[in-house]
Amino acid sequence: MQERYIDTKSGKVFYWISNAWTKDKKTLFFLHGMTGDHTMFEEQVDYFVKDYNILLWDAPAHGKSRPFQQFDYDKAAKAIKQIFGAENISDAVFVGQSMAAL
Repeated sequence: MQERYIDTKSGKVFYWISNAWTKDKKTLFFLHGMTGDHTMFEEQVDYFVKDYNILLWDAPAHGKSRPFQQFDYDKAAKAIKQIFGAENISDAVFVGQSMAAL
């Protein structure tokens, strides 16, 4: 997995993408639960990476994406949109747990 980040007005948001990223594969975006981080889904990466692009993140104010000023869902959604732009992602399948399943 390749570590990357985006800069936002409230802080950096870190994410990881699979090494064999290709435009012909669908992208799975794994979103962890409250107080979690990207490591929550490390066990799933090996299973899916052969068939999908994998994107894990540390949501704003979580894991490596700290410090982050005043987490809210609007900022999280804007960060996802910014990551999509940075990685040229047009659509993805979201895999979430807890707060990420909302």
